[in-house]
Amino acid sequence: MKNILIPTVLEPDTLSAVESAISYANGQEFELILLQLNEVDSSYSASAFLRASRPALSTAQQQTLEKCSAKIRSANNAKLHIQKQSSISAPLLRNMMQSLEIGLVIVPKSFRESEKKINRYCIGLLSNCQCPILNLCDAPASEMQKALYLEYTGSKMQVSDVQQRLDGKFPFRIVSQAKISLEEEQSLRQLLSETITRNDIDVLVETRKPAKVKLGKKAMSFHDELKLPMLSVFEEIR
Repeated sequence: MKNILIPTVLEPDTLSAVESAISYANGQEFELILLQLNEVDSSYSASAFLRASRPALSTAQQQTLEKCSAKIRSANNAKLHIQKQSSISAPLLRNMMQSLEIGLVIVPKSFRESEKKINRYCIGLLSNCQCPILNLCDAPASEMQKALYLEYTGSKMQVSDVQQRLDGKFPFRIVSQAKISLEEEQSLRQLLSETITRNDIDVLVETRKPAKVKLGKKAMSFHDELKLPMLSVFEEIR
């Protein structure tokens, strides 16, 4: 199988993302890449630049990294690679994902909620890549069996198309769907919560289209309020 990328700020939920990656691999050999991004201020001093681009980990971050390494070693089918970047751009990210043969991106909640501009920018760049993206809440997504497909207004992909895209790659089946417009999203949340409970839904599925990357105000993720992981599938504009 292809490798898995986890952008991280090394909060404890990174371990949940690692556990999700191991579960997704289902015993197949893969390399897990932890991507750490760091903002570096412009400086005329080369030594100052080097110090800023290689920040020391806090005690908590070091403990999280050690736990992730131990989890990977115990899996026996995975290798861990730490990728540190002091800058990020669309071409750089695209080339990195190609060279590392990334087939899935798993994003911990702590990374999505990061205040660092470089991390928020990376989220936008990742949304334009063609890999599926699994956005986690707090717990690992290891028991994905039943999915709810959120069909947003303007999407050209039918539920059968999405399921065909996922077959053989993910263990769950889409058992329900809901058509949603961004204007009605808030009012539909109670109905969606009832649908999730009634059908024992444990993962949400959506499609995404390429969009201009902006560093706007950070918004609450839809699936965070529903407290379920969200798998985002790329949909090309035709």
